[in-house]
Amino acid sequence: MLTAGIIAEYSPFHKGHAYHIQKTRELGASHVVVCMSGNFTQRGEASPFDKFARADAAIAGGADLVLELPLAYSLSSAEHFGYGGVSILNSIGCVDWLSFGSEQGNLEGFTEAAQALEDTYLTEKIKSRMNERGETYALSRHRVLSDCCPGAAELLEKPNNALGFEYIKWLGRLGSKMRAVTIGRAGAGHDSRVSSEGFASASYIRRNLEDRWDGVRNFIPAKAAEIFASEIQKGRIIDREKLDFAVLAKLRRMDSADFLNIADVGEGLENRISNAVIYSRDLNQLLGMVKTKRYTMSRVKRVIMNAFLDIPREMRLRGTPYIRALALNGRGQEILRAAKKTCGEYISASLADIRRNCPSARDFVDLEVKSTDIYKLCFRNPDICRTDFFRQVKKTDN
Repeated sequence: MLTAGIIAEYSPFHKGHAYHIQKTRELGASHVVVCMSGNFTQRGEASPFDKFARADAAIAGGADLVLELPLAYSLSSAEHFGYGGVSILNSIGCVDWLSFGSEQGNLEGFTEAAQALEDTYLTEKIKSRMNERGETYALSRHRVLSDCCPGAAELLEKPNNALGFEYIKWLGRLGSKMRAVTIGRAGAGHDSRVSSEGFASASYIRRNLEDRWDGVRNFIPAKAAEIFASEIQKGRIIDREKLDFAVLAKLRRMDSADFLNIADVGEGLENRISNAVIYSRDLNQLLGMVKTKRYTMSRVKRVIMNAFLDIPREMRLRGTPYIRALALNGRGQEILRAAKKTCGEYISASLADIRRNCPSARDFVDLEVKSTDIYKLCFRNPDICRTDFFRQVKKTDN
């Protein structure tokens, strides 16, 4: 039994994701476990389909076990997103590989980049440049690395490479025994607006889900497409206008001091948001008013969504206190059986069970349940509350 771990969002699951799983198996993995974002994703958005449908689609597309990445990490910067995913897979204790997709397609340069950015001198130089020039972290990092480590700077320009770097960094910091492997990304690039070689990016599919479903379903594996088609038919897909209205309603009840309690807020960003809320009639207008050269759109969207969901700043610094299974098949059950002997955290398929038996996880669980309640109210056909507690995980036979 050789188990590979994958950190993903699958928003939604598509053929590129299935390709990654397939190639990981071809390298020798007999079992594949995925640590997946819940209903809200790292780019600061609500996923069009809920975590249960996406987890089922992942199992249908080749994964064996899907675990939930807690909200505090899934709705966070690349660094904390990477930490959350790596720490969960590492704490299971029976995962041999960490497999990630990359534009690079090989591990050359990743370790060197990680070592370079562990250098205190370079990190201070990056911070100093950010403060002096009002640049984003990514741009300042690129400029500094271009002078001393041009290969690392070029590597980290690509979004999947940059996430892979975070994974490798955290493997080292956590002293993990997992070995990193990478699969070259196939077809359309990250956030591409067009399809390529039979593949399309998740962002392309999201943009066309409702208006051009018959076209984009060709980029999704057949069994996964059936799951998503059923969700659309039932109205279990996010209504963006409902969500935007709910977000603005919450923000109008906050002042600048409230925003200071939100992760990644500081240096006057709280005032920009508070002022923008006063004059914004919709969420896009607000985002446009807050974004600057210093604050990227992704960062602003994450901050806004963290404020909307009341995610405490310090929560993502506490570690991952539990492991929750969202979906599995027969091989997934084998992974769980092995994990029961090696896992360093409380592991269960029941969130109610986790809340009852793992006191350190209760605030994480409560946040997850409440955010899911809000999320499902923003479906085209709104759903009832507490579905996070009601959901029963059943073994799926592929």
